[in-house]
Amino acid sequence: MLSNTMQREGMVDIFDRLGNFIRTILDEEAVGVGPDSFTDPDQSAAWEELEQYMEDGKSEPKPDFSSSTSAARQEASALIRKDFRNLELTPGAPMEEVQKNYKKLLTAFHPDRHASNPEKFRTATEVTKKLNESYQRIRSWYGEGS
Repeated sequence: MLSNTMQREGMVDIFDRLGNFIRTILDEEAVGVGPDSFTDPDQSAAWEELEQYMEDGKSEPKPDFSSSTSAARQEASALIRKDFRNLELTPGAPMEEVQKNYKKLLTAFHPDRHASNPEKFRTATEVTKKLNESYQRIRSWYGEGS
């Protein structure tokens, strides 16, 4: 068993390392933090949205996905990836697999299955709504209509 002194020294070391890590993250000049420092366009967009929110307390309105701007296409692409994750799939999964998982999840989370518990019913309703929205966006993305 470690002595109290050794345990204390270990904790101090952990907190020192944690403090150094946090200082590194917060030191923008040393690390190069900002929207231009990320190679992933999703990270850059998220960083810009965070900075906008920090400045005025609200996010910019989301761009119209039907426009032909690069930023809108990137945002639409990120949303589609999230939709695939909502359906517990890897992005680009075949439509047959999308339909299969959609039906499986819809069956598991359908609000009627949780009608006896108001909290679970409310959660199931929200999940079902997200599943439906994700499925419709993926269908549109695959060009299968709405």
